[in-house]
Amino acid sequence: MHRFANRSLLFRLRLSALLLILFTLGIVLLPAAVIWGTVFHDPRGILACFILLPTTVVSGLLFLLISSDVRCPLCRGQVLRRSSANTINAKARGLLGSYRLRVVCGIFFTGGFRCLHCGEPCDAVEPRR
Repeated sequence: MHRFANRSLLFRLRLSALLLILFTLGIVLLPAAVIWGTVFHDPRGILACFILLPTTVVSGLLFLLISSDVRCPLCRGQVLRRSSANTINAKARGLLGSYRLRVVCGIFFTGGFRCLHCGEPCDAVEPRR
């Protein structure tokens, strides 16, 4: 089980996972709010659109900036970003079709994840002193 070198990398990993969840929820909820606001002529739906659109854009941009530094401690592959590199782990299965969602759930619920590139388990807990 490989660990991250310092707390700042671990903080960036958790923050980028949270931003990915926020971005995904914004992408899913935004069309529903647009339909709700325009079809039913509800001002709350329009207000939800005006709140969700900048939130989704800002969380997506912050995710791109923060997740670029987070890499696997062993193989140095990008953990939460799509990469064009070949994956070594052929058994990597995604959760609901997305491997990044599986990594995010592993970070928050089990405290670790399996790297897509090298297949080794990585801890997402505080490093030892």
